[in-house]
Amino acid sequence: MAKGEFRFNAIYVNGKKVAELKQTSIKFMANGEQQIGTEEVLGESDGVITSEANFDAIMPVGKMSVDVISMVLNREDVEIGGIFNGNIYKAEGRFTECEVTSTSKTGTTEGKFPFRGGKPKAIGF
Repeated sequence: MAKGEFRFNAIYVNGKKVAELKQTSIKFMANGEQQIGTEEVLGESDGVITSEANFDAIMPVGKMSVDVISMVLNREDVEIGGIFNGNIYKAEGRFTECEVTSTSKTGTTEGKFPFRGGKPKAIGF
């Protein structure tokens, strides 16, 4: 059995941890295309590497620890980061939208925040 530390993957925006996270995902894409010849696959092209991240957050009545809604509305360039696979990965880009939903039965308000950016930098720690 593998030994190690297991924990929730936090997201950092401009170096500040988003405290209200419920769920996160980070995706890196190579964006290459399959090169097909007359009768077979010849290989894969080298595309531009991009990043996507999404997180769902429980939103307090006051203000979130990181004001992502203002970042969307002001079209701010930001840096996000995450720690996984023994590295810190950072990417520059923008949050592309925000969606806020509220449920009266449970009394909770939640937000969904997708991010899109360029090639991440891996920094060992």
